[in-house]
Amino acid sequence: MAIFAKPSMRSTRQATTAEAFRLIGNNLYNPSWGYQNGKIRNARIRRTFLPTAFVGYEGSITKQTQLSLSASVTAGVEKFSSLDWFDAQTPLPDNYRYMPSYFNDEDDIFSMVESAWISNDTNYTQINFDNLIATNRLNGDEAVYAISDRVRRVINADLRAEATTTFGKHLLSYGVEIKHRNHRNYKQIRDLLGAKYIIDLDYYLLDDDTYGNSLQNDLNNPNRLISEGDKYGYDYSIKQQDISIFGIYHYSTERLNINLTAKVGYCDISRRGGYRKELYAENSYGESRHLKFSPYALRIAAEYLIAENHFVSGTLATESESVDGEDLFLQSQYNNRIIDSPSMSSKYGAELRYLFQKQNFALNASLFLSAELNDTRVRHIYDDLSGEYTDIVESEIDYLRYGIELEAEYRFANHFRATAAFTAARYTYADNARITIYSDASNALLADHITSYTKGLSLGNAPQIAVTAGLSYYNRGWWAAINANYAGLRFVEPSKVMRTERVLAMSTSSEQRNTLTTQEKLRDAFTIDISLSKSLYINRLSRRIYSTKAAPRFEDKYPRSRLIFRVGVRNLLGSTNIIYNAYESSRLQRYKLAGEYIYNRQATRYLYAYPRTFYASATFAF
Repeated sequence: MAIFAKPSMRSTRQATTAEAFRLIGNNLYNPSWGYQNGKIRNARIRRTFLPTAFVGYEGSITKQTQLSLSASVTAGVEKFSSLDWFDAQTPLPDNYRYMPSYFNDEDDIFSMVESAWISNDTNYTQINFDNLIATNRLNGDEAVYAISDRVRRVINADLRAEATTTFGKHLLSYGVEIKHRNHRNYKQIRDLLGAKYIIDLDYYLLDDDTYGNSLQNDLNNPNRLISEGDKYGYDYSIKQQDISIFGIYHYSTERLNINLTAKVGYCDISRRGGYRKELYAENSYGESRHLKFSPYALRIAAEYLIAENHFVSGTLATESESVDGEDLFLQSQYNNRIIDSPSMSSKYGAELRYLFQKQNFALNASLFLSAELNDTRVRHIYDDLSGEYTDIVESEIDYLRYGIELEAEYRFANHFRATAAFTAARYTYADNARITIYSDASNALLADHITSYTKGLSLGNAPQIAVTAGLSYYNRGWWAAINANYAGLRFVEPSKVMRTERVLAMSTSSEQRNTLTTQEKLRDAFTIDISLSKSLYINRLSRRIYSTKAAPRFEDKYPRSRLIFRVGVRNLLGSTNIIYNAYESSRLQRYKLAGEYIYNRQATRYLYAYPRTFYASATFAF
């Protein structure tokens, strides 16, 4: 039986544009913080507390049959804070309308804004919390700006029962798995920044000529005044129930091991709305239609001893499973509307591996191939061509991954070990995806199943060439290690919306079309990491806890109680230009050049890895 409980709270950074990094002159620029009453405050803080309890049991039914039972429950909350604003301009300092590039045609304004960025005037380049509080006070008791939490309350429960029967060289395992997922999502006011309340309305529709009369977020509680700590905006749950039966057949001889695995199941997914949204008064509150799927998995794996120290193994696998519950609803926050033609995604995989092992040396080489077909994602963005907020269904997304991996380990002296690993792979979109766009306010169809030219593009941010090599020393509780790491052939995560003819038709030349479709390659990354640890075994404490008059239940090589100290440095060379991840914008920007309007993607967003980073930890295990 075990219980894990790890509360955590951490500030987070926000990706921004190359223009902002260049003007500030700092690749760690973070637009999500600012000054409040002379003190730094970050608007984006992640708070997590997800305690987990686990219990397991193993016993014998007969001499040939063993029984294993396990159950686990995770129940807790995740909160992610951010700025919110109500019928007001965005306070985020790196919005494209606040950048010098937005004023290319207005020289005076361009120079003034550029000067503010170059001089790092924090009243302009960071969030000005004092101004937000002052604006709220001028507005009376009702907030214009606030900090809100996007909350997810999690209940995950798993139950597994497995029996294993042995027949000579044959072994058969069989059983049942039951999974329950209930994730409740809502927004909650954390700080009204000097104000007393907001009204629970859809402020995005205030100036809408058609839907400006349908502002209520919850018709069951219209015009509700929201104070700090209250829920508002949306309140819904996504529930998923899974039950499956499985069987595993294992056959072994001195040279050959074979495993056959089969699994079939039933999956039920639904949404339950806690608010009656005025826009969708008849289809937002209460339980949605249940979506039912029949997932399955098949796998065959074999291992063969060719000769002493030489092994070869192979795996073939296929499975089908439902896409994420959030991606099955057009507007999961406030509508029970299910996407058209919901379906399962399919996965296929194969691996061939060779292993050589001797006393001081091991080599592992493998070829792998995997394909994932018919994935679906739902996204919510402002569409610059229609001039309204939209819900976008990205469907028929196909991924292909294949490559080679090599790992080696060599113990060349007492207490010394050298390791190395190499991966050369291709991670790509195997075919063109499909895009369907709906108006968020009316569910009107704006684009129906149009092609996104994603075929051949690389999956974003994943290194397709990776190398690591290290040297470690271990002796009498000491462990020291140094590792060099290289990551190459990485690309920016592409926008599927930008690669449709709906957008590409706005280009006025082949060069502009290429600009919209070309995928940016990220620079290669190289780091060196070092670490040092020491374990102190506490014999006296171990004897005091575990030595009893009864026979010992556990026999360990080392005392059970120990202190472990760890220190280390990541990115020892202090590189500041390593991009951690990057993604293309799915919005257009129009600007005038030589009397002609030009359309282009809004700037790509980047997040840089930390420079030299020190860490230390102390652990007591007993």
